[in-house]
Amino acid sequence: MRVLIRVTAMFAIVYTRYIKMSRTTKVNTINNDGIVFPLNYLPIIHGFANYANENICLKFRPCVLGCITGDETMYAQKVNVELCHCDMNARMKVNEVMLRFGDLALYDAFETHIYTKDMMTRYGYIVAKQTLVMDEPVYYGDEVMFSTVVRKSSHVIFPREYKIEKDGRVIGRGYSTWTLIDMNTRSIVRPERIGITMPEGEKMAVMPKTLFSRDDLTKVMSHKVVYSDLDFNHHMNNTRYAALACDALGVDVMKDHFVKEITFNYKKETRRRRPP
Repeated sequence: MRVLIRVTAMFAIVYTRYIKMSRTTKVNTINNDGIVFPLNYLPIIHGFANYANENICLKFRPCVLGCITGDETMYAQKVNVELCHCDMNARMKVNEVMLRFGDLALYDAFETHIYTKDMMTRYGYIVAKQTLVMDEPVYYGDEVMFSTVVRKSSHVIFPREYKIEKDGRVIGRGYSTWTLIDMNTRSIVRPERIGITMPEGEKMAVMPKTLFSRDDLTKVMSHKVVYSDLDFNHHMNNTRYAALACDALGVDVMKDHFVKEITFNYKKETRRRRPP
């Protein structure tokens, strides 16, 4: 699935060029042949950013991570897949997979000191592009290892790679690029200007593709951004777009297929407006 996210003013529009998925015949039997859906499945999703005047108090809760030392250092988290992570087929939802990526990236940033609690009220890392590739689904009851590693950065672009392993096999990979912003001005910040040194790393082998708008898309649904969509950066969390894309495909499609590949470009935020 390739998805372009374009935001104009307070409107978020998600364009899906094509959906690359694999068919499942039953819960534990997978046919890995990819198929491409016709244009009538392609969604345009509109989000309307609303806001509230309530004061928000958030606290950081650390997570216990493992450190894998080999040819490179990765930070990893073992996940026992629960029903709350899964859909009606007991498959782990795409947005839940991406949530694990985001959590792991945050905790790794704290561990490597490229993000601190003192920075949280002023600066934030946001995802610019993101790709998820799955060879097979993750199911309820699976024990999977999620890991991440920082790749070679360039100016204000910070690549990060993810890996999903089950039973000693790599069954999924993620590729993302991040940038650091000033939470007040929403402008991009160079880490060295605020005393942050990005770790050295190898060049990321696969970069998320740049996606472009198309005219031959069909609108299938709209979505108004609500409280549960918003995260600590005061915008709609990047994983919510994955959930909306699956919602746009619908139950009949998702019950017999899993998302094999999905790519997002986050062109502009859909965010809550701060009270005056």
